[in-house]
Amino acid sequence: MPDVRALTVDLTPMLVGADNGGAKIFVLELLSALGAALPNCQFTLVGRASTRRELFARFGDRMNIVPLLDDSEAAGARTVARRAARAALSAMPAPIARRLRSARAHAARWRLRGSPMSRQEGHLWYCPFTSTSLVPPGAPAVATIYDLQYRAYPQFFGDADRAERDRNFREAARRADALAAISRFSRDEAVATGLVPASRVTAIPIQIGRSRIDGAADVTKLPASLKSGRYLLYPANFWPHKNHELLLTAFAQWASGHRGKDLALVCTGAEGPRAFAFREAARRMGLAAQVHAPGFLPDAVYAATLAHARAVVFPSLYEGFGMPVIEAMAAGVPVACGDRTALPEVTGDAALLFDPRKPSAIVEAIGRVAFDDALRSRLVTAGRARAAAYADPSAMADDYVALFSQALAGSARRSRLHGRHADGWAGALVEVARGAGHRTHRLSLVLSVPAWHPHAAVDVVSRDGRRVNASCPRGATLAVELPPDVTRVAFGPTFRPVDIGLNRDTRVLSVLILSAEFVGEDGSRSPLVEEDGCTSPS
Repeated sequence: MPDVRALTVDLTPMLVGADNGGAKIFVLELLSALGAALPNCQFTLVGRASTRRELFARFGDRMNIVPLLDDSEAAGARTVARRAARAALSAMPAPIARRLRSARAHAARWRLRGSPMSRQEGHLWYCPFTSTSLVPPGAPAVATIYDLQYRAYPQFFGDADRAERDRNFREAARRADALAAISRFSRDEAVATGLVPASRVTAIPIQIGRSRIDGAADVTKLPASLKSGRYLLYPANFWPHKNHELLLTAFAQWASGHRGKDLALVCTGAEGPRAFAFREAARRMGLAAQVHAPGFLPDAVYAATLAHARAVVFPSLYEGFGMPVIEAMAAGVPVACGDRTALPEVTGDAALLFDPRKPSAIVEAIGRVAFDDALRSRLVTAGRARAAAYADPSAMADDYVALFSQALAGSARRSRLHGRHADGWAGALVEVARGAGHRTHRLSLVLSVPAWHPHAAVDVVSRDGRRVNASCPRGATLAVELPPDVTRVAFGPTFRPVDIGLNRDTRVLSVLILSAEFVGEDGSRSPLVEEDGCTSPS
């Protein structure tokens, strides 16, 4: 397997604070372990200007940090700007919004040309937040996928957010040479979409060190409003799938039937509208003195809050992994959690499982995990053993290094045509990535514009603006040969079937690619077949 000599990591989705949830904790832990596992590798971290200080404090001079995106240091300004940008994009016609996002990615790539990154041998792109939009055409890449929650619970996302998540997954499935899933559940979900073959997805469970929970016995770090051992903890951002509303309902039911019990509920997580609504709901239910939502806690305070909890109750509806339950087990705190998605896989028999959709099931779980001493003792013992299986970041890094080497080897062999759907239709742009056996070959395309096409002809233009061949008229076919140095070909004008009343297909389409073949210098021909065959639209 080839050595990883240079690793470019796209951290542009990473934000200051806790808005990335557990993904940020995992990514930083993994990068630290990768730095130790690859001592001779050149690391380049591409991120936001606002996160540069945080990255430098953690990695220092060990990794080159390139602040690619400018944004505000202030969380409030960043949130307002992000919402305004999303609102503006969602208000645009879909084709225009897509072109704008594509233009941003291309502009970012141009800005990266002056950095130490290059196409040198052994150079790989790693996309730990899934999106591969910055990866240059043909460059070897690995992406991490967390979950496909937007498919299971589309109602939890706005139209723009759902479309962005779907686009990120589809592009990663098409462009990455290998995908890492954070659990077997997430891997199976990705394969089940039919967009990526099982051979290109590897489950690498999250392994986290004890840095966030070390020193947890320091009771002086516990918030003054809490009493050690007298509260339940739910460490989760206030996202819809975290199911805070049903937990609050269940806790109110439990509290009303156990008024002699001195037990509080603490829900940590980043501030935002849903956190405010949660506090207001607790106040209206008469639970303001028993329900606390202190916001995002610094590591030392979080460690103390976790260690002195009576139990962790985790009623999430959907998890790709569930890091907080492992942290709780490592801290010797009994766990009750939902019996859905990846949580049973991660917890094994070390947690009390319940149906997170039923308040009565949550009520029963609260009573048992908080006051059944025999159960609590068993969960603590089993939990420590279970957490030990997820406590080795170096093993996780070794698995990623092996996947990186596998991706480098596969990318050298694989030839790909990005931008062509499984039914033959192309969008506004196709990208050619030539494997080792096709570096000097021309690419021959046979194009077709159906007689019902809304435009009279479709033009074909190469990367540098030269017309590759005459336009393909409506109702005709056209054979085009691309020189070896051409990696990008644009087609236009485009259309959407839904806009012309043809069907409900919302894809942006241009021309049908009937066949794609490589032509050698001796005239020999070999068909270009996508290895995955998994680019069909939804």
